[in-house]
Amino acid sequence: MANLLLNRGPGSQGPGAWSPDGRTLVFVENNPRTGADLWTLTLDGKASPLLATPAQEGAPRLSPDGRWLAYESDTAGRDDVYVASFPTLGRTQLVSIDGGTSPRWAGEQEMVYRRGRQVLSVTVTPGETLTLGRPTVLFEVDDVPDSYDVSPDGTTFLMLRRDTARAGAAPGQVNLILNLFEELKRLVPTE
Repeated sequence: MANLLLNRGPGSQGPGAWSPDGRTLVFVENNPRTGADLWTLTLDGKASPLLATPAQEGAPRLSPDGRWLAYESDTAGRDDVYVASFPTLGRTQLVSIDGGTSPRWAGEQEMVYRRGRQVLSVTVTPGETLTLGRPTVLFEVDDVPDSYDVSPDGTTFLMLRRDTARAGAAPGQVNLILNLFEELKRLVPTE
């Protein structure tokens, strides 16, 4: 039997990320007054605002150890990726350069995000504070969807992409590409 944990007012909610211990959900609430904000929900049904500002926050992702929260925000006038300590938000650090969305953790020492057609990687050195490297482009694709994920070890990407050749046609098939980097090397040799 399922138990209803959250029944909030006129805004809509969308799931974001579970803490590694499975006891806290970070979710996005679309509030009529403030827009998209980040909230937490515990298993006892207690919902609390985590980041509720006039900016639009979204796409929350927790690091594998649960100590860091990556998210996107337009606080600087464009979508960028940020990271802050969790569960208490401490100093916020800018991850992306020249914009970014849809952050994902690729293990404990790497984060990836989207910027237009590009998927970028940032090295992460955890500690009492988080040290971030400079973003580097991993690859480009014609249509990087928001619906993508990275395996816990950072070696595999899973993306749902639109079949542009079948625009307007009935839904087709889902193609799962294993060993993406080897396939890219085969298709685009570097030598």
